[in-house]
Amino acid sequence: MARISGLIDYTTKNFRKMILPEPHYNFSLTLPENLVYDVALDQSSSCTGIAIFSIDNQLKILLELARDTSDKETFYRDVKQVLANTVKNRVIRLVICEDPPPVKCKMYSSRVLLELRGRVESWMEIIPEFNSAKFCSIFPQSWKTLVMDKTKGKGRSSVKKCIAEDITDIFECFRLYYNNAFNKDYDGFDAVGILEGYRRYAFSPEGIPLICGTQEKRHTSLVWYRYVPVEFTKDKQKLNEVFGNTITQVRPEFRLYNSRYNKHQNIRMASSNTDHCIYTLLSDKEFDVLKWKYDLEKKDNHVLLMYVMNEARNTTGIINLLKAMFPMNEEVVEL
Repeated sequence: MARISGLIDYTTKNFRKMILPEPHYNFSLTLPENLVYDVALDQSSSCTGIAIFSIDNQLKILLELARDTSDKETFYRDVKQVLANTVKNRVIRLVICEDPPPVKCKMYSSRVLLELRGRVESWMEIIPEFNSAKFCSIFPQSWKTLVMDKTKGKGRSSVKKCIAEDITDIFECFRLYYNNAFNKDYDGFDAVGILEGYRRYAFSPEGIPLICGTQEKRHTSLVWYRYVPVEFTKDKQKLNEVFGNTITQVRPEFRLYNSRYNKHQNIRMASSNTDHCIYTLLSDKEFDVLKWKYDLEKKDNHVLLMYVMNEARNTTGIINLLKAMFPMNEEVVEL
């Protein structure tokens, strides 16, 4: 059995409710059907934290499921059931977990977390609402860096209470639950940190998807450039019409250029994490570098677009056709 507690905050309805510890089978929550949600889990075999936020942050939910049985398989089943019941018939955009890196002297804990992450990945197929969601993961050092207040001093990222404290600075609505501290490990706050940290990592402040992710080394990135009138960027059909009949194969998707990384890193991330063609806007700085290579002339109200694909994930026929369509192209490999 699992014992559940948490807090629900529905800002636009001026509603806030704390869930006092109760058996999981007594818990029932119906999410509003007009919203789209992100779900994050702080996976643990003793207490699993769950954060469920609408993508516009109207509705924010923090849950903690504490293990109240000697049988961990029963606990995992209960966690899955609570998740399935809560998201039933709702639209889920992202399911986010922590990606535990191997750490010296902590290999056992890493193996446990990897096992739990594997369980969550299996739930992506078992829970129908997760089928169309994107499964994401983020390293603990990455999300903690993005949500913790560095002005409060060093070494706080390893103290769960400090993490929870900083989460309440971001989301004041959870301070009531923080002050009660039903679970000493603050797993629910970690789940909120994972969710908010991933959003800050993968999206701009305006909610536009960023180029992000791992940078695989053993592949060739195919890069294409277009110099187009700025009004093209406001019309997805114009942006994509150049692909012609190949559009169903390359499935172009826009991502904002990630200013935390250089151009080479953006290219490698774009081609490492999707089978699609990722395109983005380049800055004037990048234009100045490329204008010599492609003999470009600066024009008013024009912008430089960069399209990126993974060579290994596309056929030779498609690649040759695209090279004919995009005279400005290059191949990029690991430096």
